[in-house]
Amino acid sequence: MTRPGGGLLVSFDVSSDRRRRTVARTLEQHGPKILRSVYDLELPAGRLDSLAARLTELVEPDDHLVVVPHCPHCRLRWHGVPLDAVPDHGWVAG
Repeated sequence: MTRPGGGLLVSFDVSSDRRRRTVARTLEQHGPKILRSVYDLELPAGRLDSLAARLTELVEPDDHLVVVPHCPHCRLRWHGVPLDAVPDHGWVAG
């Protein structure tokens, strides 16, 4: 079963070339690149959890990773946190 509204938009800003390439390769396995570091993913809920865990392992504290659900209702919350409250380790939905 996919997420309501067609999936997720993922954007990242990673300072290290090596980590940036690894994040990009990881995301390319789950959906098409639509901009340099923006991907459109269509994932079942179980795979999203494992992808979020993998991406969390790849990024450093100064890196940024944003996951935005496509559905209008989902955009109001981000991993159980209001959009105006940034979690300690950045935004990773899961």
